[in-house]
Amino acid sequence: MGDAAFDNSQIQHTACPACGHDASAIPTGDLAPALVDVGRRWREFLGAVTDYPGGVDALGTRPDPAAWSALEYGCHVRDVLSLFARRVEVSLLAHRPAHAWWDHEQAAIDDYYLAQDPAAVADDLEHAAAELAALVQPLRPEAWDRPSTTDGVEFTVAGLVRAAWHEAVHHLDDARSVVPAPSA
Repeated sequence: MGDAAFDNSQIQHTACPACGHDASAIPTGDLAPALVDVGRRWREFLGAVTDYPGGVDALGTRPDPAAWSALEYGCHVRDVLSLFARRVEVSLLAHRPAHAWWDHEQAAIDDYYLAQDPAAVADDLEHAAAELAALVQPLRPEAWDRPSTTDGVEFTVAGLVRAAWHEAVHHLDDARSVVPAPSA
């Protein structure tokens, strides 16, 4: 999922070469509202597609066997937001914690993303975005710079939050390209 030449940890410092979204340009004080906003946009997208004839089936249809469906992207984003909330919590409490690698491909299989209810995914995704936003909203300036490592790469708390936001917007674009919502 993404350009193999692009180190995903760079997302905390630069725009994504694949989608163009630049999480590094978001001031830390604006990250919480940005998370709430992307959670809302996911809910609107999943709801719009679900409401049109064949929409639930369309959400679970893969464009090809090697690509995820819109529903799988939604499940992935929900889980990323929850995982990054836990990583932020640990980073705020521990000195330079090392976060374990998360096999997102295996999670899609183990949790059978394709069988999940789109309405529940929308609820849970929006809730996960709001939960991460609530966690970071009251942070003092020095807390944003607390370091941790993920897969051996250093992230600050701000970098973790920016990476989570980027995953949400990048994959919303992916989901929209797989199943465009009907025009109003």
